Parts: sequence; C-alpha cells; structure tokens
Amino acid sequence: MFMIWMMLHTGLRPSEMVEMSVEDHKDILATKALKIPTKKRRKVKAPMRSFPIRLDAATVVSRYLISRTTYCDALKNAGVEAAPGNAFFITMEGVPIKKSSLEKDFERLVTLAGYKDVEACLSMFRHRFITHEVIAHLTEFIKNSGKSRQMMTDTDYESILKRIAAKTGHSSVKSLWHYIDLAWNELDVWGNTDKALARLHAADKLFTDLLELKFELDALGAKARLPKTFVQRHQQFIDRLGEILDTARENIDVQELHGRQPVDF
Repeated sequence: MFMIWMMLHTGLRPSEMVEMSVEDHKDILATKALKIPTKKRRKVKAPMRSFPIRLDAATVVSRYLISRTTYCDALKNAGVEAAPGNAFFITMEGVPIKKSSLEKDFERLVTLAGYKDVEACLSMFRHRFITHEVIAHLTEFIKNSGKSRQMMTDTDYESILKRIAAKTGHSSVKSLWHYIDLAWNELDVWGNTDKALARLHAADKLFTDLLELKFELDALGAKARLPKTFVQRHQQFIDRLGEILDTARENIDVQELHGRQPVDF
C-alpha cells in the first residue's frame, strides 16, 4: 500500500524508490521533504533531489517507517537474521528489495486484480503524476496571468515544465513537452480547470481511504469475538464510511459539470 502511495504522490522511478534511505528520513515530520536519488543522469552516484510534501503526507511516511522498524524487530524476535540496512523498502525476509522484485510484485497485483489484457506497469503512475502536476501548474498560471489556452506561449509552458522537472528529476523539459497536450485534453474532458483538479484529487483520496478502511476493518474483525463487540465494530465501520463519502460528495459533484452526464470514476 505504501509503495503505491509513494508512486501516486511522487511519481518517482522504481529504481529511485529502491535506493531511498531510512536515514535520510528520520526527521521527516520536521523536514517535510523526501530525499530521492535521481536516476538516469549517467553518474556513478545518483544526485539527490528534495521533494517537498505537506505535513499530512509526512505523517504517512513516518507511520510507514515506524511499521518497518516494528516488522524488523518482529523478525529478530522470531529468530530471522534480517539485514535491512538503510533500505526504505524491504522484503518479507527483511533485506533490501530489488527493482525487479518491485516490478514483479506489481505484475502479480495487476493479474490478481483481473487486468489481463490491459497495459499496467509502475511507470504509468509516473505518467499520471506528471500529467496531474501539469494540470495543477496550468491552473495556477491561468489564474495569475489571466491568459487563455490560445494566449499561452512556449516560454510560458517552459516555465511551468521547469518547475515540474525539479520534482520529477528530468534533466530537460523537452521530454516533458507532450504532457502539455495530455493535460489540456484531460481538462477538456472535465471542462473547468478547478473542477477537474478537485475531482482528480478527490477520486484519489477516496480510493486511498477505502483501501485503508479495508485493512482497519480486517483488524477490527480479528478482535471482535462477542456479538456486542461486533455490533460496536460494525457501527464504527458505518460511521467511518459515512465520513469518507461525505468528504467525497463535497469534492465530487459531477452533476454540476456544465450539465454533462455523471462521470463514473
């Protein structure tokens, strides 16, 4: 779950993910920045880039690192000689995971989800992240400059792509240029830029919350042995689901999308 969270929120390369260090993130709640090694620069040691995140995201990272430490301690207590080192991501045996293993794990997830004839790989998270970043920056630029799509210049687009390249680790904005058209196409589908961005992020948040809820419910169910306890846990589930859906309804109001038909996420 955390691997997918990282891909959704940072768009980093799998090769960068496996080289992230725990030591670089021990003060994540204070720094609120991910330290990501930038690959594809043809250097012996990948240069580090700082990826700023909000406090709520830093909390997610901190919670993962605590869980990682707890898991390594459990392995040790069980007599397993784990050697996680500084690796951010580890295997079930407690050793640094390889890029090929991450990709194979994701392939298995895709297969188990029933997507047999659909192209789905980790790099698609990166493409998706960059497209959403371009949408966000286009929205900001349009608001501040008052320009329309027809008034945008190559210089305007380059200034936007340079800001995004700093996040994604691209050495040149040339490889990002085609994302401009992708972003405009997605905005055309949704209509209004503000509504488009709100819906995209709302759908992501709802999906993530429902995943977390599933695990919370599984944990509660394992503890629920008495009928009374089960009823209490069941009500907690209903209340939590209500909170998630109320938040989603505030952000996703597809009926107001310029009179268009409701969109199925």
